[in-house]
Amino acid sequence: QEIYNDVAGFGFHPRAAGQQTDRRWIRDVLDRDGCRLSKGMDFRFRAPSGRHRLRIGLDPVVPSVRVTVTGGKAGPAVSEVRKKDPPVELDLETGDDLVTIASDSYADLLWVTLIEKEP
Repeated sequence: QEIYNDVAGFGFHPRAAGQQTDRRWIRDVLDRDGCRLSKGMDFRFRAPSGRHRLRIGLDPVVPSVRVTVTGGKAGPAVSEVRKKDPPVELDLETGDDLVTIASDSYADLLWVTLIEKEP
């Protein structure tokens, strides 16, 4: 739920995440807890330059949301996510920009992975 700062290299912007969610009925700890995103805010992090595979676990509060990822050299990537959809996955080549994940409506951000790809 932390606000982004350069020392940590990750966090929410421009304010802390909304409510934390704890869906105790879900057994998988990765998919159980989350932080609420809303329109006008994002989660951002510093990534090393290079080629990566980005995966985002997201659970929309509304029937569907548009998720926008910026910070890749190819420009913004937009995905529509509906309830019960699999995680968002995309190839991302990063440079000096922060990677940001934003939603156009309420969604619980459950987890984010960024795995470096071999050259």
